[in-house]
Amino acid sequence: MMKNPSSLFATALLLSAFLPMSAFAAAPTPQQNLDLALKRVMVYTPLRMDGEMTVTTNSIPVSKTESPVKSTIHGTFSQRIMSRATGSEQSEGRVVVDRYTVETKAPGQAFSFAGNDAAAVAWKQIQKQSYFQIEKFPIASLPKESSASLKPFVELIGKWIKLDGQTIDTIAARVSPAAASAADASQEAAMNAEMKKIQGMRLFVLTKIEWWKTNADHHRIFRARMRLNPAILDEIYRFEVSLISKQGGDQSVALNALKKQFTDVKASLTKMQFVAEIDDSAGTLKRLELGTTLTTPNQNCHFDSTVKKSVCAKSSDEITTVIAGVTFRKDWGKDVEAPKDWISLQDLMDTVMSELAPTSTVMGPIDQGGAYTSPTSTPPTISDVPPVSTDASSTDPATDRNRTRYADLVAILDLVHQNTTEHQGRLSCGGVVTAIPATATEMMSSGGFDIAACLVPTYASSLPFDPSAQGAGYTDQTAYDTKYFIQYDDMTGRVTVSAPSSELDASIAVSQ
Repeated sequence: MMKNPSSLFATALLLSAFLPMSAFAAAPTPQQNLDLALKRVMVYTPLRMDGEMTVTTNSIPVSKTESPVKSTIHGTFSQRIMSRATGSEQSEGRVVVDRYTVETKAPGQAFSFAGNDAAAVAWKQIQKQSYFQIEKFPIASLPKESSASLKPFVELIGKWIKLDGQTIDTIAARVSPAAASAADASQEAAMNAEMKKIQGMRLFVLTKIEWWKTNADHHRIFRARMRLNPAILDEIYRFEVSLISKQGGDQSVALNALKKQFTDVKASLTKMQFVAEIDDSAGTLKRLELGTTLTTPNQNCHFDSTVKKSVCAKSSDEITTVIAGVTFRKDWGKDVEAPKDWISLQDLMDTVMSELAPTSTVMGPIDQGGAYTSPTSTPPTISDVPPVSTDASSTDPATDRNRTRYADLVAILDLVHQNTTEHQGRLSCGGVVTAIPATATEMMSSGGFDIAACLVPTYASSLPFDPSAQGAGYTDQTAYDTKYFIQYDDMTGRVTVSAPSSELDASIAVSQ
């Protein structure tokens, strides 16, 4: 028999007086609590993070006469974020590599090395000022000849180095023209808007709950497996395509390179396994773990003069395993304090340039066919470049221009390296494999080697040029003259870029 409706209404009214309406609402799902916890950790303060990571690499050669080489690196890191407020930022952190091993069991060439001398780097950020310090470095583990060449570096151990936004932007603009283009106001605004959009998306998708438990504070904790939301990468890809579409000229090469890059990244990320521990009662992240194994084929390439093209053969598979974990907790420690003694980044650069012969970024030899040998399969050599100054305190404009020339040459070779890395060891210029001249040739749009066709706009928005040579400049891909020269040496397999307009009798050239 149906109860009296008025009595049911009275009962409901009585319950509502004692129970909040939220008691009748559906409880948050584990996925919703995961989303909430991940968003909170991005803004939560004061926060402390402590983590560890192990990276193991196995190089498995194709030839059965060669033996695999295995290496392992283990490290820890910590970070305190005391304030995220704009203009009042406070954070500090530390990274320590405390164990590393290398071993091979090749017959007659067995080798094993293990090191426990820690290397540690620390950093601080206080408002707009940033500092970093090399706390310690295992100099004793290095060969004596290496220790001697690293003397200027060793003297920096234990010293704080101060950075500031203007210094970093200035260096980035000189070393990478692409970095300078990112500072464009409209593009920066678009990137900020895109970041906000991505932050509003679901980062991880929960796939399985491994367990539930109740901790000492009577909070319910669950451990869950999850995967990266593929929609995040799709959104980033869409945004990058939109940026390329705004550039002039033929965009097909840049779009194809971007597509390949994101295809590779997506394939790698789908192999990653993520695990999170969530406080379901508080909606906070307690721990995040990840693990993945990646396989990368290495190959040796050489230019075959009989067929007039590069011939490549697989030499080994490099299998890398990464296991990492981070624990999150509230930090009630003291505020981050600025170091009392420090040196500026500019002073550091002047000191190193005056005491060390500059060296170039390591890259395998490039041959006339545009191919290069993978650095993991054949150890490359590093060429010495004459110092551009012997007086770190000099304010001579000519000395400053020489420093600029050296930075420009390093930047150009780095861009060439990016190109060959993405095209199976070949230098691709407008989609065509191109040989670097065997004699020193000026890099210019007409009458020399048109290197802009190989690098702009995919790897840089423009090219650096000599700071004082008459006629040097860059307007666009069709009108430029760097006054820098490039040459490939068939005997050594090395590329050299040089600045013949160097001043003070300096001979500035960088080889790879």
